[in-house]
Amino acid sequence: MAGGLRLTTAVTIRPCEERDLEGFERLGGSHHAEYCREQFARGSEELTILVAVDHDGVPVGKLHLDFDERADRQEAVLVAAAVAREARSRGIGTQLVLRAEELALERGCRAIVLGVEDFNPRARRLYERLGYAAFAVHDFRYAGAPVPNPGVWMRKELVLTEPQVWEALEAIPDPEIPVVSLVDLGVIRSVDVSNGHVRIEFTPTFLGCPALEFMKRAIEEKVPGAEVQVIQDDSWSTDKITPAGREKLRAAGFAPPAPRLVQLQSQVHRCPYCGSTETRLENIFGPTPCRSLRYCESCRQPFEQFKTI
Repeated sequence: MAGGLRLTTAVTIRPCEERDLEGFERLGGSHHAEYCREQFARGSEELTILVAVDHDGVPVGKLHLDFDERADRQEAVLVAAAVAREARSRGIGTQLVLRAEELALERGCRAIVLGVEDFNPRARRLYERLGYAAFAVHDFRYAGAPVPNPGVWMRKELVLTEPQVWEALEAIPDPEIPVVSLVDLGVIRSVDVSNGHVRIEFTPTFLGCPALEFMKRAIEEKVPGAEVQVIQDDSWSTDKITPAGREKLRAAGFAPPAPRLVQLQSQVHRCPYCGSTETRLENIFGPTPCRSLRYCESCRQPFEQFKTI
């Protein structure tokens, strides 16, 4: 315990909730807490407050990301960062800034801009360590600030990494079978990140796929600024569905397609519910061209069987 506040090195970074505002006086006094309430009221589309809470849910740090002020430049402005005195030098500020960068990228921002006063060299060293560079001097004026209050504006270009792009694509559900993602389905052919430019290639499951434009728009929205190229060479096959994707299909009551080599050697179709091979074809035409309807003689359940393509 320090000053009545129990601290841990592990914190949770999440968007601020109204109940968190009660604890913001610890981070800057009553006037600052009132300012935070006013900013919170703007709504998360304009400004998001990220808060670091300990395992008891007590705020030990926070920052604000203003998405409105420099929206025309596709930049987020980071302001009002603070960490409780008792929690400093534990990496909480770093965690907050890194999560802010992730959020800014998710919102389509190309950079983060922030101001730091000369009287806070510790904060400036943190930002420099995280890749921020000064680009202009400024006299920061606000209620309670010293006069004059010199400092600098700092900026960092935000660049997605390849793993971050794959993670974003993993969150896009297949439009016809949302239990699997586009990555699970195997339609993402490649991801290339070079000099800040993201290029994504994907292949539809079949030529003339009606969901093609929907998938392309979903990728562009999830990875803003990415070049999305559709490869229509009919190279996709059911063998490209990932092992995780097959398990998700089975858990949702779909019989995943057998590997092509196995299907050529055997006509066995296994029930996704009980695992029995005692199944029969009910209708070769299912809800979509890639699925047929079968019936399990053992558990007496109908199910959809993915055709091996």
